[in-house]
Amino acid sequence: SASYSKVLKERNDALVAADLLKDAFVQNVSYELRSPLTNIIGFADLLANEMSALTERQQAYIDYIRASSVTLGVLIDNILDLASVDAGIAELRPEPLDIPTLVDKAKAGLSATFPEISGERPINLVVDIEPGMPPFVADGTRIVQVLYNLLSNAARFSEPGGEVRLSVSARADRIIFTVDDEGAPMNEEMRAAILERADTQSINGRQRGAGLGLAIVRTFVNLHGGTITLERREPRGSRVIVNLPRDAAMVGAAE
Repeated sequence: SASYSKVLKERNDALVAADLLKDAFVQNVSYELRSPLTNIIGFADLLANEMSALTERQQAYIDYIRASSVTLGVLIDNILDLASVDAGIAELRPEPLDIPTLVDKAKAGLSATFPEISGERPINLVVDIEPGMPPFVADGTRIVQVLYNLLSNAARFSEPGGEVRLSVSARADRIIFTVDDEGAPMNEEMRAAILERADTQSINGRQRGAGLGLAIVRTFVNLHGGTITLERREPRGSRVIVNLPRDAAMVGAAE
């Protein structure tokens, strides 16, 4: 009936308006968070430069503040990126990339998030890049975010000093990034639950249980026309395999 159609249209219009409001709210709040965060990072850096005047415990506290600030900055970037994808305004900027440079940038972010405090090595990262890698064309900023999120996720589920291995190889017209972790006994049950939920969720990867990091990984891998696979390792630990086209520009042109 006409009245039923009118009700449906009004409800649909309300949903669209609510979605636009949500996107605007997420973007505005995220940008507003940057200002105080910049202040925190700036003053923490100033204090860090006064190391001679600080006790060892105070130096450790400053390291924790800086690490937490970096983590918060990454979360804000992830939220903004997901919001831009939801709004349909996310675009890939493919360019020729140097894989060791991408890995170094991801490692730098990881070192800032998991700093060595009081001589304790929080993560033992092993990188294995296959020799003679072919040219790789992709969005470098997004690939670094993918690698950082995969590595930091693996580090969170590992014991201090546990090995996390990043392997990069080429197969035909694909580039394959594999992240292996050894897990931690206390987190295996939770890790298994996350993997099961991640494997059964829809392709957009927005399942909350999988975490914001995994959501951003899935989103950017999908944008590149790639796939992500999660596996359990025996006796414990996990493996994440990201399979990407060697040339994302060709994927975009084909669509």
